[in-house]
Amino acid sequence: QVDLLQAGAEAKEVPVRILQAWHDRAPAGIDHACRGTASGQRGRVVAGVLSDYIGRIVTLALVSISQASILLFFPRFTTFGEFIVGAAVVGFSYGACLSIFPSINADTWGTKNMGLNYGVLFTAWGVGGVIGPILAGRIADQTGSYEGAYNIAGMLLMFAFVLAMF
Repeated sequence: QVDLLQAGAEAKEVPVRILQAWHDRAPAGIDHACRGTASGQRGRVVAGVLSDYIGRIVTLALVSISQASILLFFPRFTTFGEFIVGAAVVGFSYGACLSIFPSINADTWGTKNMGLNYGVLFTAWGVGGVIGPILAGRIADQTGSYEGAYNIAGMLLMFAFVLAMF
C-alpha cells in the first residue's frame, strides 16, 4: 500500500536533490539568477498588496523611482554586495511591474478588452526587453562602459515616473 503523504514528501525532495547536485557544479551566476528570481517573486506580492492600499499609480511611481535610482548608481558599484543589492532591487521592480500593469490596465480601460490591451502592453515590454540589451551592448562597445546605457535606462524610468503621475 502506498502512503500518499510519504510519496508526496519524496516527490518534493527529488527537485531539491537535483538542484543541490546541479548547484555544486553550476557557475556562481546561477545562484545569483535564482536570487533575482526570488526578488521578482517578492516584488509581485509586495507591489500587489501595496497597490491595494496606496493605489496602483503611486505604487508604479515608487517602483519607477526606486529602479531609476538603482540604475543610475549601478555604474558606481564597486563591491559584490552592492551589485547583489542592485540586482535584487531591479528584480523586485520587475516583479512589481508584473503585478501592477494588469491592474492598471483593467482600472484604466476596463476588463472588456483587457486581453488585447494587456497583450499590446506586454508585447511592448517584450520588444523593450529585446531592443534594450542590444542598444546597451552597442553603447558599451562604442564607449567601453555600460554607464551610458544605465544612465539612459534610469532617465527613461524617471520619465515613466512623470508619466505615471499624469
